Amino acid sequence: MAKENVEGAIDKIVGKVKQKTGEAIGDQKLANAGAAQQVKGSAKEAAGSVKDATKRVAKPKATKAKIEAEETGAHLRDNIVAGAERASEAVKHVVHRIEHPHDERDIRQVQ
Repeated sequence: MAKENVEGAIDKIVGKVKQKTGEAIGDQKLANAGAAQQVKGSAKEAAGSVKDATKRVAKPKATKAKIEAEETGAHLRDNIVAGAERASEAVKHVVHRIEHPHDERDIRQVQ
């Protein structure tokens, strides 16, 4: 197991604690930092998985498997980035609603 997997898991746990603590005490900055740390942890875990897969398929006969592992890694990275972007938009939406509670404008819904 790559060290990135362990570091990523730790970042996700610490981030979750920060997020929940921030939400509980009303500290949006701490809650946002926790959410960001969770995204960072997910990215580290994905990188570790790609690293592990690459090591497993590094044998000369495993060219097709290596290519598939790299494609899977690229797909995971794309999903993580898309998830981070959705999370960012969700946070912006919540912050807007907090700052403008009576604003009835149609704000783009986060999917």
